Amino acid sequence: MRGATGTAMTSHPLPQAARGDWLTLDGVWEVELPAGTTPRLIRVPGRLMIDASGWSQLEDTDLVDVHDHGAELTRHRGVRDDLPLWFGELGGLSMGSGEFAHRHVDDLAAGYRRIVEQVPMEAAGFVWTQLTDVAGEQNGLPTDDRRFKCDPAAIRAANEAFLGR
Repeated sequence: MRGATGTAMTSHPLPQAARGDWLTLDGVWEVELPAGTTPRLIRVPGRLMIDASGWSQLEDTDLVDVHDHGAELTRHRGVRDDLPLWFGELGGLSMGSGEFAHRHVDDLAAGYRRIVEQVPMEAAGFVWTQLTDVAGEQNGLPTDDRRFKCDPAAIRAANEAFLGR
């Protein structure tokens, strides 16, 4: 963790999660509840909780979870002063002909670096979408059969620069 966020998070569950716990996160596109009911989360002591990843985030959460495939990620700074900022989804770059991509690029490593450089320093972390290509989304770093689309050393260098800020 870096800067003020790291200091503020020393008693937060996120450092435990960062040490190797699996986090299960998914977006919720639409929630329909019977009239008069309220969404309720079941909290597990000592575990990080995100109420609804990204698009329809509610209030009962341990992180501000943002989904943003744009190029101005710093606009999410200060959304909430009481919770860490987390990018549960960013990226969405495609070099191929996949129909589902947020942006097409010629140089995937350079596109990756440009997006990662936009992640605010106080962010607790991010998830790249997609890690690998899947059936309908051709926006992974490697193809669905795990062939790299760019030099993995360039991705590593971008990650190391992010961690070293």
